[in-house]
Amino acid sequence: MTRSPTPPPPDSSDDGQRHVSDEEWKEVVSALQAESSFVAEMTPNEVREALDEQDGWNKPPPPHIGWRSARPGFLVSLVCACLGVLSLIMTAVFFRDAPSFVVFGLVAVVIGAAIGLFFCIPQERSTTTDDGTIF
Repeated sequence: MTRSPTPPPPDSSDDGQRHVSDEEWKEVVSALQAESSFVAEMTPNEVREALDEQDGWNKPPPPHIGWRSARPGFLVSLVCACLGVLSLIMTAVFFRDAPSFVVFGLVAVVIGAAIGLFFCIPQERSTTTDDGTIF
């Protein structure tokens, strides 16, 4: 036999809290449900365009970044590192019986390329740019 829980008796003691009547509570809830948000008359794109017109500042074009403007030592080291790692993986997967001098040669190429990339790190911060590029 299960008994349903009975609600606690109403608290008649004054605990210092203000009790809200049902009418006041309905007022508060209806005020929260009312549409009180700001509706913009302009779309975000229109706001951006208006701010750009007021500002007078135009973003400069980004600098050209590519393999043609990079230093040759950096490119050679990068290509050797990528192809060396790829060759090591392909040798381990497809050519399991490859001679050991091939594997040691590929490891030497990857290590040499890593050392070459390490030497391409700038020695000091450039005074002309502040973006940290190495090209």
